[in-house]
Amino acid sequence: MIDPKRRRSTYLTASMTLLLLLVVAPVFLTRASALATSYSFNLLGPNTAMVPESAPALAGDTLIVTGSGAFDTSTTAINGGGSYQIVTSSGMIVDKGTYIITTFIGFTPYGGPSPGLQGGKLTLTVTATSSLTGATTPNIPATITCLVGSPPPGAVEGITSGGFSQSVIGKTLFHINT
Repeated sequence: MIDPKRRRSTYLTASMTLLLLLVVAPVFLTRASALATSYSFNLLGPNTAMVPESAPALAGDTLIVTGSGAFDTSTTAINGGGSYQIVTSSGMIVDKGTYIITTFIGFTPYGGPSPGLQGGKLTLTVTATSSLTGATTPNIPATITCLVGSPPPGAVEGITSGGFSQSVIGKTLFHINT
């Protein structure tokens, strides 16, 4: 027969251990996210951004983008790319091609429930190469925003780039590389 005092002590130890894990584990997970420096990202399906109405000559023109990449906030190394298409408000394709990510500007992490599900805002530049004309355009500013975690009020999911400053449709996701 087990001594009742010993049984109570065992239950108390097990309960305290469980409580400690429930309280401390989230702190360590949040800290691991804050300390992470290496991330990857995916544009989940095509993301679109439009030229806003404040630019009447091009208002309604739409940028359609796919792609992925990786970056490290401690070294500012970044790579990745994808494809793009520019469509007028009447539906005519005026350009399409590929882009490569050229410069890491900054990243604001929003956190998330796991290393594979993270939010944040990545600011970068890309170089686009038209498959229609062969022209290359360097240093195009762009942002990728994912609303997982704790984004600031007013943040919008998706991409923006150059004059295409109004994110329309987009699903993005950041991942902590472990």
